[in-house]
Amino acid sequence: MRSFRKRSNGENSTAQVTFDELQKNGVLQEQITSADIMHVYDTLKKVPGAADFASISGILPSLCESTIDDTCPLWGIIVETRKHSSLDHVVNNFISNTKIPIQIYHEKNNLDFILSTPIGKLVDDGSVHLTELNSDALSRSQYNALFLSKKFWESVIGRKKILVFQTDAISCEQSDYTVNDFMSYDCIGSKWRRHRSSDIIIDGGNGGLCLRDWEKTYDCLRSFPSEHWTGGEDSYFGFHIELIGGKVGKDTDCAKFSTQHEFLYKSWGAHKISCLDEKTQSGFFNYCDDARFMLKNVDNVV
Repeated sequence: MRSFRKRSNGENSTAQVTFDELQKNGVLQEQITSADIMHVYDTLKKVPGAADFASISGILPSLCESTIDDTCPLWGIIVETRKHSSLDHVVNNFISNTKIPIQIYHEKNNLDFILSTPIGKLVDDGSVHLTELNSDALSRSQYNALFLSKKFWESVIGRKKILVFQTDAISCEQSDYTVNDFMSYDCIGSKWRRHRSSDIIIDGGNGGLCLRDWEKTYDCLRSFPSEHWTGGEDSYFGFHIELIGGKVGKDTDCAKFSTQHEFLYKSWGAHKISCLDEKTQSGFFNYCDDARFMLKNVDNVV
């Protein structure tokens, strides 16, 4: 069978091509199941860092369903189990620029470190909520497996929109945009290559800084077992959320949301700007000088 990358001619995403085929065969969007798209799963190439669910079997049981907040329109979440020097910087950046509550997933050995930083005061005033993972530092495959697990999303406090970020992400105070400009999206991340390593075309951007709808995210995991997926967690959600009719960011949308490997707009945020060449980085720093710290911290798992 030819790959979906070739069949889409570089224009339509694999999700759109798949949806069009199913529609021609009389399958309604609300009726799509994993059985209907096994032919897509069968064409996927396994990428380095693909989810390793067995390796997180000891983590998930420790996650309890949190007190749910279904009123706040946006919550932030970050998974960081290391004593990472940038954690305080990025958490305070997003709280300062968005005024949203943030849930930090950590592990026992970095709790004292977190509380020793200014984040400790944010915990005291309720701006930050801490959730402990039974884990040491996560590998890329474990991080992907965590985000592709229903149990993880059941432990997320926010139930509206969720802003996911890592320690090499930032929001830009001088941006032409605010986070509110992207709240209508169900899946949007930093502009990234649409031609993924798994050999399909995915919209929605990179997951290192992304905004997702909790309900659409959970619906996908409930309807389409993630064990079939051999790519990253961001490509899983980009594909499936679009397939079920969610609003997924296209290239231009993602470029306005967050800069990563191209600096095209005064984006709202940025992730992993080590992807930019030196000249482009210089131009980006002239706009968002606070992002310089990211060049010192390029060791994130994804």
